[in-house]
Amino acid sequence: MVHIVFILDEISKKEVILFEQSSSKEISFYSYLTKKNYNKNELSHNGEVEKVCLSAFGNTKLDVTKEISQGLKAKPVKGFHFSTNIISLIAYSLKSDEIKDKYLTSFFNNSSLTNQFIITQIFDNYSISQSKEKETVFDQLISEIVINKDFKKSEGIILQAFQQVTDLIELFVVRFAYEQMILQHPNTNIEIKYNELSKKFNQLISSTKRKINRKVNLIVIVFGVILIPAIPYLIKLKWDDWELEPIITGITISISITSFIFIVLFNSNPSWSKFIKTFKNWLLKKWFSRRNIDIEKLKQLTNYNE
Repeated sequence: MVHIVFILDEISKKEVILFEQSSSKEISFYSYLTKKNYNKNELSHNGEVEKVCLSAFGNTKLDVTKEISQGLKAKPVKGFHFSTNIISLIAYSLKSDEIKDKYLTSFFNNSSLTNQFIITQIFDNYSISQSKEKETVFDQLISEIVINKDFKKSEGIILQAFQQVTDLIELFVVRFAYEQMILQHPNTNIEIKYNELSKKFNQLISSTKRKINRKVNLIVIVFGVILIPAIPYLIKLKWDDWELEPIITGITISISITSFIFIVLFNSNPSWSKFIKTFKNWLLKKWFSRRNIDIEKLKQLTNYNE
């Protein structure tokens, strides 16, 4: 049997790489397929297709009636129509039964085994064709896992498939095959316990971050409440006694010069918000390091999303 932890770890590493290379539409679709939220940022509303994908895979309350109507009227042009891309077509089909009947069935019948498999993961009323020609290693993997249920033969194919993964849909096929294979393994509880442990650790990280954020924010607010009235009062009270005019003038000029140097040399604009965020992250690392836990390694192992 393929080593469970090895495959799981490699899939997680591959996810990180592909997330950097993939569009927000592709990441949102992968999140929808895996039922996990990997979205760092929401899809933009620039373009009809992106808006429909956002509505289908994320913000389901977003009204896309106009976009669906325009999609039904538009004539299919290869490369320029939503029906030529599996992700866009699935998004439109989720929002419109008319589009599903008009375009998805035809697309499904003429698709590869891999695309047919992806569609069956979203829509229950489609079934993979058992006589479909296997064009790629991903088609072969789906055939052995889903159709033939030959998990022994799949062991030799899954590593080959993983080495050829170039996008998130292909990675999902490998992930699905891996999950089906470990269900046949006597040590299935390893995966279950790993997922439970990951969930608990992610909850611990999130709750600790919230506590740190609350404490730091409270300290900043208290200092602000005290200093905002106190500083003007002190300056007015001690303006002449302490000869503050040249000191304050000098400090103002120094801060301006220092900020200018930072901007020119480091192409950055120092801000309190960045400083406070960095300080919070430092406190989080410190909290875990006192307990002999490497927080960065823990985030990587548990697929923690900020």
